[in-house]
Amino acid sequence: MKTLYIFSALICMISFHLQSQTLIFGDDFSTYPLGPLHEGHWSSWSGNPGPEDIQVVIENGSQKTGKIGNNQVQDALLLLGDRVGGQYSLNFLLILPVGNTAYFNFQKFEIPGHYGIEVYFNEDGSSAGQGQIYANNHTLISTFTYDANDPLISIEVDMNLEDETMILRENNNEIYSGQNYLEDSWGAMDFYSVSSNTTYYLWGIEFYEDAAAGVDDFAEDVFSVYPNPIKDVLNIQSQAVVDAIVIYDVLGKIVLSQKLSITSPSINTSNLGPGSYLAKVTIGSISKILKIIKQ
Repeated sequence: MKTLYIFSALICMISFHLQSQTLIFGDDFSTYPLGPLHEGHWSSWSGNPGPEDIQVVIENGSQKTGKIGNNQVQDALLLLGDRVGGQYSLNFLLILPVGNTAYFNFQKFEIPGHYGIEVYFNEDGSSAGQGQIYANNHTLISTFTYDANDPLISIEVDMNLEDETMILRENNNEIYSGQNYLEDSWGAMDFYSVSSNTTYYLWGIEFYEDAAAGVDDFAEDVFSVYPNPIKDVLNIQSQAVVDAIVIYDVLGKIVLSQKLSITSPSINTSNLGPGSYLAKVTIGSISKILKIIKQ
């Protein structure tokens, strides 16, 4: 997927090229009971149930989320199935309270220990808005910035295990592109509480297998969302039928949900107050999450 930004005084259009994908699994924590989670796709660094497990909580509106933040105790693994070769995409929403720290890394296998890259938001606890990316030997390879006053962070990972590369995006902004440091295998994501300043929440996880690159393997469907920021109407310009849109507020609460089944719909957002939102647009079996700002 490629993201194109066109800025002018009045309009920002975000365009998406949709690669053919098959959903492997999705997880929004809604089916789990509150408390520690050690089942399904979730495990821990030790492999045993206990304090390392991610916690299912309701602390963000009415939605269940997965919480990391137990002062260097929690070390939760999202198991991806020891993938070897192929191309994959992982999308999730990270909710980061203002001033706090978040961290995750990429693991080569479901049995942890072989790191890929490590990603920090506000690593030292006093640099909100600054992010760092390290290679597997903890060598700094990239830095990035994020909006420290907006807790909604959409993470997208495009992983190519064929050529051993990856692309990482934060709120549609590419923050890393290069070697994956995993070679041809990807087994898990590690969400760790790195310090006493660590508190963040996960939600809306989607893991896809992508079709191999080729003329016939990419969907020709393209959609563009504009304007952004918006006033009352959000336009989705599309070549294919848009099936649905769901908009979430900063607490992860659904504030607008529409089934559409039309091309190039216009969405009335006049009932939404000013602020940041996440919009999930679904075309066929593919969903993309983008950040929008309501004026």
